Amino acid sequence: MKHKTYIKNIDTENGVYISAKASKESKKKIKEFVKNELKINTDYDDYHITLIYSKKPFSGEIKLLLPNGKLETFVKKYTKFDNQQDGDSSLVFVLDSKDAQKLHKILMEKYDFKYDYDEYIPHLTLTYKAFDITEKEYNNFPIPQFKIEFDDIIIQEIDNEWIKKKEK
Repeated sequence: MKHKTYIKNIDTENGVYISAKASKESKKKIKEFVKNELKINTDYDDYHITLIYSKKPFSGEIKLLLPNGKLETFVKKYTKFDNQQDGDSSLVFVLDSKDAQKLHKILMEKYDFKYDYDEYIPHLTLTYKAFDITEKEYNNFPIPQFKIEFDDIIIQEIDNEWIKKKEK
């Protein structure tokens, strides 16, 4: 597969968000797995991997090369993140992706972004409504054995209203 190049001019005080969207085939596999294996009732399906979340103002051109036109990942484990905005928790796949780690590092250095979390953990959110799922429960969830591919890049200004748009 050919490399894909993404170029976007951005002028923002809100900061920059860059993510890779799950392929149509991977999205279908994840949705079926969540429903049939995890038995989680959710309508969330915006499956993606965040590469950059930088609240630092930015003005200029961002250019990103996606080698082979996609990122390939596998699930390592599950974890939960606290949703500081609404007091709930997100259940996520923690992904094994050297390519995502590498892209994150390249973007951070090339554009002098500031990552707003302690460390970069490639992950894919399964649901934003995981408050009642315990660590013991998610540590016993089956790990999917299929590859997850991301084949499109989104480069945009941070949307400060995203919390209102996420899973209801």
